[in-house]
Amino acid sequence: MEELREIAKAHYRASSPQVQALAREFFKLLDTNGNGKLDFVQVITLYYIIKSERPFCDSCNKFIPGTFFSCAECFKSPERSYNLCLYCYWYTKRDHHHNGRVQFLDNYTLLETKRDSSFARHHDKPWTSQAPSINSASSNMDDRVAYIFNHP
Repeated sequence: MEELREIAKAHYRASSPQVQALAREFFKLLDTNGNGKLDFVQVITLYYIIKSERPFCDSCNKFIPGTFFSCAECFKSPERSYNLCLYCYWYTKRDHHHNGRVQFLDNYTLLETKRDSSFARHHDKPWTSQAPSINSASSNMDDRVAYIFNHP
């Protein structure tokens, strides 16, 4: 474990001032009591962030603790997603598109697109019982998203 600490410190020292500032900002976000040390709850919070793969904004590189917006096309790819924090989604002009098409969805809407139709029927949501399933071979996320937006 000591070797990993030394590697992390060396990596931090070799980073640009911008990356070092982001690291300090991230630490301050975790250090909720402001004592300069992480206690057990703060460490398990960090563990949760890592295990749940919470995103960092692909525009400003800041950690996104809450709602974020994902490119629907990139989300389909297991290799890489493209996520934006609320501020960057709202204020930043982004040059991110797929053949002229840009569609960002918030993380709650993306979760809804993954919902299985049988699960939706089980929870008495009649509008989803007719919705295309993201898991079926003949369906895709675009169909599911289009259905959600066209059937309030």
